[in-house]
Amino acid sequence: MEQEPLQLQKAYKDILLSCTDKMAGLSLQETEQFPKEGKAVFLGSVVTSGDCPFEIRCVVEQPVYKRIINGMTKGKKLGEDMQRLYFAEYMNVVCGKIISRRNNAKGEFLRISVPVVSYEDSYIERQKEQMPTFQFICEDGWMGVYFLRD
Repeated sequence: MEQEPLQLQKAYKDILLSCTDKMAGLSLQETEQFPKEGKAVFLGSVVTSGDCPFEIRCVVEQPVYKRIINGMTKGKKLGEDMQRLYFAEYMNVVCGKIISRRNNAKGEFLRISVPVVSYEDSYIERQKEQMPTFQFICEDGWMGVYFLRD
């Protein structure tokens, strides 16, 4: 897959920042910092299908995961299953907007899968061909968003 145009990469980043701020009240700052392997994280994953399939993976440290959910629920206490549903909805909105923007810009047709959310108590990044990759930090921790292709 060819590298996405810089204008489109910037649009993806702007969508991520805007949606996170509006949905969760969380202000993220871009960073070059990667998480340390072996750290516990939550993974949100959406797979696209259509003209040019790829995966969007969101990797977040637990405090950021909790902060996103608390922002979306206005602090309402939820069980683990409901927390995963809220994070899946966050992924659905963010990824849906990104895919819509990409479809319009490139004249392609992609659909997204239902988001899958999992927990890994010892995270190790899997190597795949990467498209745009963004790392963000906030006072609560780290978040990475990867666009991956097998």
